[in-house]
Amino acid sequence: EFENLPASMVFQSMTAALVQVMVVTGAYYFMQTTGANFTPQCKRYHAGVDMSKFGTDKTRMNAYACYVTVFAFWTYPLCCPLAVIAVYWKNLLDRRLFYEC
Repeated sequence: EFENLPASMVFQSMTAALVQVMVVTGAYYFMQTTGANFTPQCKRYHAGVDMSKFGTDKTRMNAYACYVTVFAFWTYPLCCPLAVIAVYWKNLLDRRLFYEC
């Protein structure tokens, strides 16, 4: 009977989102403590190549790919909590509309 009370829905959604964010944030703390040990050092891919100029040769493409993947790898744990909050917010709005309409 408490499921369709607005305060109960908000509290349940906020606590579930908070737990999920704390679980996913563990990946970020793992990256902060040990990420430098297994993240590739992209400088070795462009040793001797002037990276200030754009180009499409194989060495430059390897360096660009390295930088893009390392950036994605380091920012993924930061994007996931935002996605969790967005999903729980959407689900809260869907439940409220379901019980009101």
